[in-house]
Amino acid sequence: MESILPVFQTMLGGMLTLLGVYIVQNKSNKREHNKHYREIIQKCYEHLLSMESYYLEESVNFFKGVRDNDLLKLRKSQHGSLGSEESNKAVALIELYFPEFDDLVEELSSAETEMMNFNSDTISSFSYLSVEKYNQESEEYSEKLGEAIANVKEVLVDEMRRYTAF
Repeated sequence: MESILPVFQTMLGGMLTLLGVYIVQNKSNKREHNKHYREIIQKCYEHLLSMESYYLEESVNFFKGVRDNDLLKLRKSQHGSLGSEESNKAVALIELYFPEFDDLVEELSSAETEMMNFNSDTISSFSYLSVEKYNQESEEYSEKLGEAIANVKEVLVDEMRRYTAF
């Protein structure tokens, strides 16, 4: 019995050590996983902010072009394509890491497409367009796009909270 006791104590100590290492490693892996997702969420959020900013600049440029009756201003504006690039980056990350948000991505993409189509229509029907009509329609599309972006940002904030809970 006396010869078994030291062996048993050694085995028990070894098992407790392995259990401790497993728990520490598991906790460390979870922290690393959460850190990775927080970084992805932050990148998505930054792309959405840039997208919002570019489309706002696009709207301002288009308004000034319509107001000043300057078609060249509308054609020169590059903010819409920059906004679209930022949108593509955000959507790619969301679809890759958060496929459960497909509905929000679809809403965002739809609103963005409508806005881009509206801008194209504005250029093609420029000679028939009045400032009042442009303002009314532009406000509609801008609100829809802004709401879609806000919905995605709100969900990302919720996800950030989920991945920062320690």
